[in-house]
Amino acid sequence: MFELKSLSVQRSGRLLINRIDVAIRRGEFWVVLGPNGVGKSSLLRLMSRVDHPRSGEVFIDGTSMKTIPPKNLARKIGFLAQEEHHDYWGTVREYVLLGRLPHDNRLFSISSESETAVVEALKTVQLESLENRPFRALSGGERQRARLASVFAQQTDFLLLDEPFENLDLAQQIRLGRYVQDAVRSKGAGVIAVLHDVMFASALCSHVIMLFEDGRYLAGQKSEILTEDNLARLFGCSIELRRFGERDVFVPSLGTI
Repeated sequence: MFELKSLSVQRSGRLLINRIDVAIRRGEFWVVLGPNGVGKSSLLRLMSRVDHPRSGEVFIDGTSMKTIPPKNLARKIGFLAQEEHHDYWGTVREYVLLGRLPHDNRLFSISSESETAVVEALKTVQLESLENRPFRALSGGERQRARLASVFAQQTDFLLLDEPFENLDLAQQIRLGRYVQDAVRSKGAGVIAVLHDVMFASALCSHVIMLFEDGRYLAGQKSEILTEDNLARLFGCSIELRRFGERDVFVPSLGTI
């Protein structure tokens, strides 16, 4: 279980999230929603221990995250940041192999388990034909798929994904969204993802965290949290629930533009 206990998020002296309490279990798909600047990315950075909270604590299976050695933590949590601030010099395959560092203790060889994990991850994101291409030569969408492959190859209990489908075409968004959803259902992973598309979020998630601009939050099952009223308060615009077959879809009420 991934537990946030009285966690407060602060950035540049501004309190973004005030004392959030959430328990995230394996087999659940949580989506974080909110307008720009409310602390969605900051929350995931705290949950991955990249940053530290203003107050409160994060626990994994009852153990405080701050006491878990980095390599052990990397076997439990896979984190896809919103962006990277460096350019990788190696090939796509070598980049994906970075996700296996928490598992391999060998200095000059790669375990068969890691080889298999990398091959499967490259196939999942449909980059096996580009595995020997320099990472820096990839397009924006291809880079994002390689970044996802590295996190998938890490094979962790929990996935923290910050805008994971950014720069992907629609078909790739749907296919990889289903893959992550299947990891939740069949492999028992826990997922916490920042998404901006409410319709896509509704189709994927089981639980929702809504972050408001005044530091408040709502968290719980999708059926309880993802409502027209809550979404309207969250984004400051009218959002309507439409029924298409057996699926509920939330769409903005555009009116006259």
